[in-house]
Amino acid sequence: MANHILGLILRLFDDLEKAEQIDPEQFIISWLQKVKWGKDEYLEKHIRDVALKVYPIYKSEKLSEIKPINKNIFQRIKYWLKSLVP
Repeated sequence: MANHILGLILRLFDDLEKAEQIDPEQFIISWLQKVKWGKDEYLEKHIRDVALKVYPIYKSEKLSEIKPINKNIFQRIKYWLKSLVP
C-alpha cells in the first residue's frame, strides 16, 4: 500500500512540475479527483493532505525537513480513528 501511495504522489509531483504557471493546490485537488479510486476512495483525502504538506518541501529541495513519524501502534490507531470521526 505504501508503495502505491508513494507512486501516486510522485506521479502527481511529476505532472505538477510539467504544468506551467498553475496553482499547486488546485492542481493537486483536480488531479486526485480524476483518479478512479473504486473502493479506496477514502485515500483521496489522505493523499491530498500529504501532497499539500510535502510538495512545498519537495519543491524547495529541503527534503531533510521531512521528519519521520515515530508513533507506537496505539498512537497511530488513535490518530487514524480521529480522522474517521468528525
